[in-house]
Amino acid sequence: MYIGQYMEIRQLEKLFTKYISGNASPIERSAVDRWFEQTEKTEVVLTPAERNRIAGELLQRTRLATVLPFRETKAVSYTMIRPFLRIAAVLAIGISVVFIYRYFSSAPVAEQTSAYHIYQTRKGERVLLTMPDSSKIWLNSATRFRYPAAFNAKTREVFLDSGEAFFEVRHKAQQPFIVHSGNLDTRVLGTSFNISNDPDGHQFAVSVNTGRVSVMRIDRKQRQVLALLSPDQGLVLNTLTGKYKTRATGMLMQNAWKDNMLLFKDAGFGEIKRKLENWYGLTVILQRPAGGNCLFTARFKNKSISEVLRSLQQINDFKYRMKGKTLWIDNPPCN
Repeated sequence: MYIGQYMEIRQLEKLFTKYISGNASPIERSAVDRWFEQTEKTEVVLTPAERNRIAGELLQRTRLATVLPFRETKAVSYTMIRPFLRIAAVLAIGISVVFIYRYFSSAPVAEQTSAYHIYQTRKGERVLLTMPDSSKIWLNSATRFRYPAAFNAKTREVFLDSGEAFFEVRHKAQQPFIVHSGNLDTRVLGTSFNISNDPDGHQFAVSVNTGRVSVMRIDRKQRQVLALLSPDQGLVLNTLTGKYKTRATGMLMQNAWKDNMLLFKDAGFGEIKRKLENWYGLTVILQRPAGGNCLFTARFKNKSISEVLRSLQQINDFKYRMKGKTLWIDNPPCN
């Protein structure tokens, strides 16, 4: 093996180690995921020369990758042991099965069963999934989503454990599509709608883009239909108190993040903090409590964090400083 080839393999070993431990960037994860998809149905019988060629191609993909609003994938399984064994078998980069198992058993995704795929997006990452029935699901940042390896004949059931997702469901009259979010079920036949499930903030919200959606609460095996929603209608529920209300929703509001648009409507510094953290993958520290009446209404598409902050300063003046992935905002006490 030439020195150059050795260095390529060492770089690839570092890439897969980052992937296994969950520290790879979205670009690096995307390159590895695409490689898994392309080789999923291929038996691993490769010569050393072919291994070196594949290693070089994968590294090149990582170097040339560009940041896209969404990464699209088809049913990527987060049952990680199989991809790890493929890495070891195909690339032969010296990672033993014991080393692989140690990372697998310590990773958060080890909780999943073989019956379900689990997808967890990170802060700053948004992903487009294609379901087995061709329905499309956009996952917003910091979202945990589960779906079965195959839908049963009667229903199509998925789980939005936390975070936000936009659903574009293929119409199947005899096979309803059900989204489980804690003790709340959102049921459709074929439509497009947005769900936000925030267990920590005790808030669940659904808004309808096309078609009709029913929202049902399940408590102690009792089922209560909370609302039947039509286009431009939504429901917001406090999961702590059980109180909810329906409301009219603007199409722009519910589709903004899916179209890579960062939107603020009468947002205080608390909401500014949460959205900037999720959108850009930052840690935002407010120098003062997030109370007060400083409100921001603005929208941004494909803008850098610096451009967003400068524009927000024009609405309500504040100071900030940024180092690495940490942003400090000196938010004024608004009256």
